[in-house]
Amino acid sequence: MTDYRALADTALEKVLSYASDETGWIFHKNTDGIKLYYRPSPEFNGILYKTDFIFNASPKNVYDFTRDMGLLQKLNNNIEETQILEMMDDLAVTRVVSASQLMGLVSPREFINVISWKEIPEHNAYTVYHNNVEHASYPIVPEFVRGTTYPSGRLLYPVEGEPNKCRVIGFSQSDIKLSPQTLVDKFTPGMIIGHIKKTMKLINTGQLCKA
Repeated sequence: MTDYRALADTALEKVLSYASDETGWIFHKNTDGIKLYYRPSPEFNGILYKTDFIFNASPKNVYDFTRDMGLLQKLNNNIEETQILEMMDDLAVTRVVSASQLMGLVSPREFINVISWKEIPEHNAYTVYHNNVEHASYPIVPEFVRGTTYPSGRLLYPVEGEPNKCRVIGFSQSDIKLSPQTLVDKFTPGMIIGHIKKTMKLINTGQLCKA
């Protein structure tokens, strides 16, 4: 039986290590206050991305917002289907199918992940983090290319003196099994920023609790 908790804990450990290590990050761009950095992934022959931005909502409200799994598909235009395969208190196993990209040149990708949430007082932060897993109900099938999500997540920090703001430091790294890697590296930053901007718009216009 897959130890989902252990895989989630591994993701959290690595996200915290990425956050504490300031070396090697290369600044890519600042888009509407969303700063994007990158460096080689320690997990696979690809890129680890780091984002740094502010939400106009408290860390606790953003944390509660991230726990609404039903919003995932609405917030990401690149997602075609979302399923919750298992739910265990502060842990979920999900299946996500991405839409085809680049006018059909990139076929849909399938990802099976474990996602968890946690308040970590010693870091004065909330966090949501995820990692790739296998699930007996969904073996690899020819209809989808199975992508791999390596330890990723977001840390939600309070902004000193501004209780209704939240600083978010995010890390993401996925192998979507597409060649050449240069093509992946070209369109991935836009996808990351697009997802954040859509979420930011929802939160910054006061719709966080209405979604």
